[in-house]
Amino acid sequence: MTILSRTIACRSNETLKHLSKKRLWRVIATDGLRQTTNVAALPVSFQTSSPYRMSFLFLFSGFLLIGILSVHVVKNKGFVPFEHRTAIPWKLTDILLLLFLFFVLLIANGVLIGFTLALSGHADSFRADSLQPRLHEASGRSVSSNAVSIGRSGESAAEIAKQHPLTQLVLQVKDNPAIMLLVILCAVVAAPLGEEFFFRLLLQGWLQHCEWDRRRLLPFPAWTIGVFPVGSVALFFALIHFRNPGAAPPPVGHVVLSLLSQLTATCATFLFGIFYLRIVRKATLRDFGIDLSRILPDVRTGLFFLALLLPPMILIQKGLHALLPDVTTDPVPLFFFAIALGLLYFRSQRIVAGLVLHAALNGVMLFLLFTLV
Repeated sequence: MTILSRTIACRSNETLKHLSKKRLWRVIATDGLRQTTNVAALPVSFQTSSPYRMSFLFLFSGFLLIGILSVHVVKNKGFVPFEHRTAIPWKLTDILLLLFLFFVLLIANGVLIGFTLALSGHADSFRADSLQPRLHEASGRSVSSNAVSIGRSGESAAEIAKQHPLTQLVLQVKDNPAIMLLVILCAVVAAPLGEEFFFRLLLQGWLQHCEWDRRRLLPFPAWTIGVFPVGSVALFFALIHFRNPGAAPPPVGHVVLSLLSQLTATCATFLFGIFYLRIVRKATLRDFGIDLSRILPDVRTGLFFLALLLPPMILIQKGLHALLPDVTTDPVPLFFFAIALGLLYFRSQRIVAGLVLHAALNGVMLFLLFTLV
């Protein structure tokens, strides 16, 4: 018996007869979703057959939630009010300059930190064998039955090695408070600050400005406004997070040095960028996407979007990982996440909501990683 027929059978004919068509489908959808998410209520053949069915269920649920949220955002345009556009003062050359500076600082910091550790005699403390405890201990820890765990399925050290380098680092040096503080600073502070500053404020802001200039010359349908700047930046953001899961994992010491380099390079580039754009390009606080009178509403908007996006992102990630265990699936949920970040900035022209959303999501993921492994 299908879910639809089972749902109808559970309702008496007298009840269904007095419901309007719209109300009837709402009842069927609600009961069907409740039975679908209850694995024990699914047919035995569905539970005991190939895990691909459950993977498709996770994917379908995740994309369904994304679709419902998209429809509500499109219909309720007042949800994030569309703000008046102002000309941005920076140019493409400024963006390229800051990007070049970031990579130069990243390389220079890595060399400088490694050289300093070697001179001070602390280089041995960052060797892989000194920071890496036994992986089988980390892989054998039990977690809550409601969470996606690393040790739940008895993963081996080789399987753990396929995971993200940051996950490997947390698994191996979780008891080191200094390194955990470094991870938190990089993931919750530096990464959201640097990525929102570059991707949303500088790059998307410049693309939006170019789009508005071109619209004066070439007519485009109204629905296409913002599609290219938001979509292209989101795609770029997702692709840079692609990684090769089959590659040999880097030593833990190298990951720590990389985090130190990224933290210092990101903070230095951000501070220099603010100073440069303020002095040279005369950028104002509003150009930087900050309205002091709307800080608290923007914070609430960012947290609200976190509550909306977290469930479908987890469902999509879980379904894709089960279907494609040997492929990096991070870019897919990150693409939808970047679309949400881009829409927040596109409609409001403010960066605080996206910054809060980005930092909060990274913080939640780190919290789950710290507590569930």
